[in-house]
Order: sequence, then C-alpha cells, then structure tokens
Amino acid sequence: MASLFKKRRAPSRLEELIATTAHYRNISAAPMLAAAVASFVTTFNGVQLITQWLAASDQSADLVALMISFVAAGVSFASWIMTINFLRLYQTGRATAVGLTVLVYLFCITALSSTYTSFISMTQASARGLYLMEAAREYSSYASALRMRVVELENASAFIVPEAEDACTKAQTELTTGLISGSRGTGPVASKLQSLCTRKSAMADAIQQTLESTTPLVADIRQRSRQIDLLVLDTSLSLSEREIAFIGLARTLEGQLEDLRATDRMRSIRASYDAIGLAVRELDVLKSTVSPGQANALTEIIASENASSLTMAGMIDQIEAKEIPAAVRAELIPAPKITLLYASDHLPQLALAISLDAFGPISALLFFAAGMRPTTNRKQKKGA
Repeated sequence: MASLFKKRRAPSRLEELIATTAHYRNISAAPMLAAAVASFVTTFNGVQLITQWLAASDQSADLVALMISFVAAGVSFASWIMTINFLRLYQTGRATAVGLTVLVYLFCITALSSTYTSFISMTQASARGLYLMEAAREYSSYASALRMRVVELENASAFIVPEAEDACTKAQTELTTGLISGSRGTGPVASKLQSLCTRKSAMADAIQQTLESTTPLVADIRQRSRQIDLLVLDTSLSLSEREIAFIGLARTLEGQLEDLRATDRMRSIRASYDAIGLAVRELDVLKSTVSPGQANALTEIIASENASSLTMAGMIDQIEAKEIPAAVRAELIPAPKITLLYASDHLPQLALAISLDAFGPISALLFFAAGMRPTTNRKQKKGA
C-alpha cells in the first residue's frame, strides 16, 4: 500500500528539456512547411522572371521553373528537418562538425538560390519602376541644362550683334571719311577696322546659327523629357509596355542630343573671338604711325574693344560651362542585376525573403543548443 502513495519523482531538468524539444520539434514542422511553400511560390515566380527577361512566355521555360522551384523547396524542407533531428543527437565532436558544416552549406545555398530568387520575385517590379524614374530624372536634367545653354547663347547674341554692327559702322566711316587716319579710302587703319567688323560679324553669325539650330532641338528634347516623365507614371500601361515605350522615346532623345552636338558652333565662335583679339593688337601697333590726336582715337577704340572682349570671354565661358550632355544609350537591365542596384530601397522585402528561408537554420541551431550538455557533467559521468 505504501508504494501506492509513494510520491512520483519530479522530472529532471534534462527530461524536461527533452520533452520540450520534442514538443516544439513537432510544432515547428508546420511553419517550416508553410515557409517552404511560400519559398516555392516566390522562387517559382523569380525563376520565371529571370528566364523570361526580354522573351515571351514559354511553356518549356515555365515547366523548368516549376521543377526547379519544387525540387529546391522540397529538398530544402527535407534537409532542414533531417538537420534538426540529427544535429542534436551527435555525441562526438567530429560528428557535430560534420553536422554544422552541412548546416552552413544549406544556409549558403538557400541564401544564394531560394532567398535571392524570392527577393527578385518580390522587388523586381518596384526596382524596374525606380530605374525608369531615375532615367527620367536624368533626361530631365539634360533638358534643364540645355535650356540654360540656350539662355546663355541668347545673351551672347544680344551682346555681340550690336557690337558687330558698331564695328562695321566705324570701319565704313573710316573708309569714307578718313576720320582717324586722315585720308579716305583703304588704308592700314581702315583695313584693321574692317577686319574687326568681319570677325565680329562672323562671331555673331556663328552664335545666331547655333541658336537657330539649337533652339528647336532643345524644345523637342524638353518635350521628349516631359513625355518620358508622364510615361513612367502612366499606370494604365503595364510595366513592360512602359519599358518598351521608354526605350523608343529615349532613342529619339539620344538622337536629338547627337544632332545637337553636330550642329554646335562653339569652336567657330571661340576661333572668331581669338581673331578679334589679334585684330585689336594689330590696331595697337598702328598708334605709332599716326598723329597724337589719331593715336588717342585709336586708344579709345582699343580700350572699348578690350572691354568688349573681356565681356564676351565671360559669356563664352558661361556657354562652354553648360556642356551638351553625352548621349548615353538607355538599356534595360536584367532582373537579378536591377534588384541589387535598388536593394537598399527594398530592405523590408529583403527581410521577408530572409525570414522565409532562415526559419530552418535558426530552428536547427536552437535544437542543437538544446541538446548540448555541460562539460563538467560529462566528466563526472565518465568518472562514475
């Protein structure tokens, strides 16, 4: 009878640990299976996106993607289950090292295949949209810079055209009256003043020709940039349709940039400016060949031309500082690469992809830790 009322022995901590790990090992199988299914879906979608990039849907490619995703998810699930069950049972250091090596291998392979493919599946559409928006901003900056270049050209034209007319008036006056040299007709002074007229007129013509060719092209480029901005935000079109339309508009804009570079006359303008400086220096040499009064008149002309030249130099520098953008060819980027480019903008999706595939290794490590025994206890057992 006494044995019937004997107290039951309280379970030891080791027994409680074994019972708890067995319980949660069974519970963990369900979420791990759910994670495997979710990983299968996202992996399948990601593999499809990779294989179908710039290609139409293909039944054989879809079948391959389905098989790869199914096998990857199934093998991953089975591998984690085996690892969780076996790792905690290893009694030797060598066996444990083998188990941990397999654990690290599975973790790396899962991260490189399933996790990355799932990340592509969840973020590639957003990354492609961000890429189009970034390209649209770049083309918009081109249009803004070119508009400022046109403004600088207009300022230079407004300055040099009256200057050229004034230089030609002075040359004609000297030719008909000989006011400075003292004799009418062609002479050294009249010749140099005529040279100034010719070179300033050439400079004014070059600026006006550049304006005539540049203004409509820049207007078209700005219009094309606005069309790209609207296209990127047009949700009535699919992303693929927007990409195709974007490439068409970008190619047109790039061709217009090349035309703009071909019609640019800045080298001619710079050459005319250098020639004007040479003509002014030649006028300065003539001061010693005329009377003091005529020399004073030449000095005034030279001072006026030097001031004009200084102003024109600043305007040319302003124009050249606003360079015509190089026509960089727009290209569509494969899904694996574009998701890496914009990974920092999709950290929540990355965390979600990792959490789907990290459940297995985290569970394995937890169960492995649960199976560990203090070193002192092992030594005591051996001594006993």
